[in-house]
Amino acid sequence: MKKITSALLTIFLLMACQSDKERIATSPLAQLWADSTSLKVALMPTADCLPFYYAEKMGYYQQLGLDVRFVTYMAQIDCDTAFINKRVDVCYSDIARAVMMRSKDKTPLHIIMQVDGEHKLMAKGNKKIKNFNSLKERKVAVARHSVTDFYSDAVMDSAKMQKADIFRPQINDIKLRADMMLNSTMDAAFLPEPQATRVALSGDTCLFSTAQPGCPKLMAFIAQDKVLNNATQKEQVKLLILGYNQAVASINANEHQDSLRSILTKEYELSGQVIDSLRLPAYNQAKAQQQSNVEAATKWLRQRNVLPTSFRDDALISKIFIP
Repeated sequence: MKKITSALLTIFLLMACQSDKERIATSPLAQLWADSTSLKVALMPTADCLPFYYAEKMGYYQQLGLDVRFVTYMAQIDCDTAFINKRVDVCYSDIARAVMMRSKDKTPLHIIMQVDGEHKLMAKGNKKIKNFNSLKERKVAVARHSVTDFYSDAVMDSAKMQKADIFRPQINDIKLRADMMLNSTMDAAFLPEPQATRVALSGDTCLFSTAQPGCPKLMAFIAQDKVLNNATQKEQVKLLILGYNQAVASINANEHQDSLRSILTKEYELSGQVIDSLRLPAYNQAKAQQQSNVEAATKWLRQRNVLPTSFRDDALISKIFIP
């Protein structure tokens, strides 16, 4: 039985290492995509990105005169790879990943917007995991050098556990991460919404949420450096955020529920049961990222010895679009 479980885990890990398939695939459309003057944005099917999908579906961007193309990935690392390779102009990411891209990959970028992305540490309900210390010698799925890895360290520090006390396989694909929880391949996992709700319906429990007071807000949208130096693209990003704010106001007012449900069904591939159980956040209007959050991520990466000593984090945030 142990051999079978190990084999299954190996297969899942190999699957997790594969890149997600872009909606605009490497087909005859690829050149059209490359040549387009539209604003290209990498998103993930998380609660953070929902207002962008909503703004597109409701026609806000068309009304604003913005030609925007969304490409969806199931893994943050794939969003980042598209950004590094300049296939997208704006990308959903987190500060830790942004710092890594700026320092390691020498990618010129700026953090243009903070989002409050909640991640939850979900534990299998049938494995008697009641607290952080119960995670010792368990498998906890994360994405390396990301917000999930940041908070897994924070959880272990609060429980006075050694970093080697738990096994942290890197499962980048958030849907796969949830699937591995549902089939009990993982003992615990950090998951964003709506994947956290998806596994909670199977009886899994939440040990920790980044929504609690005092947690650094590390989720963000980043833009290529060239966007800030191009008048046309600067205007495009302003319209992108304006449409986001319009969507936030509409979602918070519980308007157009049928359209919202359609997005969650088609774009997020959620079942009716998950949609009915999902509690969306009270979205904030777009706001600039805070330097204190950048410093928290930078400090953590320095502790991991993955940043050059010369790296400076005081020029990452841009307030061109959100004062």
